[in-house]
Amino acid sequence: AGTVTVAPTMPLVLDGAVAGWLRRLGVLRESEAAPYGDSVALAREAAAEFENGVRVGILLQQLGGRRPGALKELTTPVAKLYNWNLLLPELREYGVYVDADMKVLIVAGDTDIVVDVVKQLHVHAHSPGPQGGAAARGDRSDRGAAEASAGIGTPPAAPNEARSPEEFLAICLHTQLHSCSWGEALQMVGEPSLRRLSRKLAHGERGDHETAVRYLKLAFAHCRHLVALCGASEANAERALALLQPGLSSTEANVALWTSRLLCRIASELTQRGGQAVLWLWFSRPDGGASAMIEAWRAHPELHSAGSLLPMVLHFSGDNVEQFISHVLPQLLAEPTPYLTFALELLPLLSATAGMPSYIRYSGALQYLVQRALHVARLPYAPPLGRGRALELLAQLWSSFPDELQTIRLEASADAVAAAAAEDGASQDAASVVLTELKRGCRDSDFELQMGVHVALFRLLDRFASTNHPAAPALFKALAFSLIENHHEAGAPHLFARNF
Repeated sequence: AGTVTVAPTMPLVLDGAVAGWLRRLGVLRESEAAPYGDSVALAREAAAEFENGVRVGILLQQLGGRRPGALKELTTPVAKLYNWNLLLPELREYGVYVDADMKVLIVAGDTDIVVDVVKQLHVHAHSPGPQGGAAARGDRSDRGAAEASAGIGTPPAAPNEARSPEEFLAICLHTQLHSCSWGEALQMVGEPSLRRLSRKLAHGERGDHETAVRYLKLAFAHCRHLVALCGASEANAERALALLQPGLSSTEANVALWTSRLLCRIASELTQRGGQAVLWLWFSRPDGGASAMIEAWRAHPELHSAGSLLPMVLHFSGDNVEQFISHVLPQLLAEPTPYLTFALELLPLLSATAGMPSYIRYSGALQYLVQRALHVARLPYAPPLGRGRALELLAQLWSSFPDELQTIRLEASADAVAAAAAEDGASQDAASVVLTELKRGCRDSDFELQMGVHVALFRLLDRFASTNHPAAPALFKALAFSLIENHHEAGAPHLFARNF
């Protein structure tokens, strides 16, 4: 899931029943809670002590458990991490599991996960059993009777008690969406078209997407149970992915972001269980996950970072990255500029993934990207933006995969320009072809494109000189001659002087 940074935009809000329970246990004082619609908002000091785990420790002690000792009173990330590491074993005794991803969110300030932990403790304390109360059992029975009389059935007490992916997501919807009854939640997840669910996630409730985000966070917090349900059959996994897909089409970036995080986490754990085939099947179909991901990528430029949407490519493609690059992505992004832009953003993720350089070399993905970028760069009437993207991609491919590019041979018919570049002694390896194309870009009629190519060459020179790469002298020579050729251009001498 990557490192997560969450900026809380709302106070810590508890259900009225949960807040009343905490007051009766002495964990929360009357003066620390204020009405917040049908719920209760905690004062800043009380909220901070729930976030750093201190009040959760007091609650565990009141429930009859052993309060972890030496909890830090500070609210720094280090103190939060220390406290929650101490709390985890005690929480597990009550059936509350906080894994590494959830812990990262808590430390980053995500109050929804903290609220869910408190809710799970409330459910446990009021469940039938040795630690449950008669009144609680009566309430549960009454609620179950009412639901059963309506022909709906009793909702699970928590997501981790659900028996199917539909039931899991329905209880998350029922819990987090305003005025969403259990019956309505079941109808939303049961519709073949998912029209109502899609509308809720796309447009929120009266334009407010906060409840949709909380719905996804709750599912994220209990993701391991959802994965266990998905692992029971491929049909379950297909249905869960289909139910989550509409979140990627939301008009709200935060909904798309949390949908992506949840899908990546599901994919990661299903892959460990041997479920890669169903992931690729869903992702690669024309109206599947890749299509929805591209829709979110187009709609939300603020999510164009390696830690947001793009990890879906690796999680869901698995050993099919080459097919994604050469078949699926060209169908979804037929125009050259968007395709090249997406490839540029994906490249850092590919180069940083263990084993990927060798894979994309031998699978043909690297050669496909080079040839596609060369084709666009050489189109005489292509817009400067498209040609600029193509040249930037060529430079990035050489920087990210220098050894692999050296081994790729290009046919003379596909690169007549490089074949004619005898003055540089250029061979037909892809690295030499890329250098020739970048040198041509330095003489392009579009000044902005020229400057962009020069910057790319300086970056390559900086990288290759620091690693003693044999191409560094050729890059230095190309830039030196370009300085002589372009010394009359406004701004060029300053650019060269600064970068040299």
